[in-house]
Amino acid sequence: MNSKQTEEFKKVVLELDKYDLNDHVSLGIGDAENESGKKTKHIYAYWLDTVAAKKSVDMLHLPVHYILKEVCKCEEMNKFFSGELFAEGVNTKVAWIKADHEDKIAYLKAEPNAHPALFPAWLEGNKELVRKKLEKN
Repeated sequence: MNSKQTEEFKKVVLELDKYDLNDHVSLGIGDAENESGKKTKHIYAYWLDTVAAKKSVDMLHLPVHYILKEVCKCEEMNKFFSGELFAEGVNTKVAWIKADHEDKIAYLKAEPNAHPALFPAWLEGNKELVRKKLEKN
């Protein structure tokens, strides 16, 4: 890794730290092929996400089951790479990444085609649901 890539990697770490995401998101650097087929350095961000489990029984219209799955955001660290922009792509999902699995499931059931970046607005509008959940515990 060259000095510019090291500097940009540090920027990603600092940006994620602003949102206290370093405990939720793992970062890595590795070699991968770029669009031209050349091996270059890439940055990877991994976190656990709640996703619908895809099974062949989907065609039977059975209830959807949700699972935790590791997801990855990856980008080539070329001369155009910006650590701040890469981190912003993760930071837009900060509430989603930090949320409980059960809250994510409730959101996905209520809004099956919604984007995780819209989760905070949904959560704000459904405080009663969250409050009842907390009272149960």
